[in-house]
Amino acid sequence: MMPAKDKRMILICLAWIVFFGGPGALLFNTTDYILGLPALWTFSIVAWLIGIFLNWWFGYKATITNVADYKD
Repeated sequence: MMPAKDKRMILICLAWIVFFGGPGALLFNTTDYILGLPALWTFSIVAWLIGIFLNWWFGYKATITNVADYKD
């Protein structure tokens, strides 16, 4: 049985993929401009930044990866 923490992480990843990488991106495909860029471009930039944050969070803060301690 999978721990509750892992189930939450899987749901967050799936939500990010569906909302930012899939059909959710079409919600922001308008003719409006945000910060001088088309809305879809702005949405994609925000999606990339959130994706980078999720990778960092899952990798280090959620302790999914093991970081070796190197001693000199």
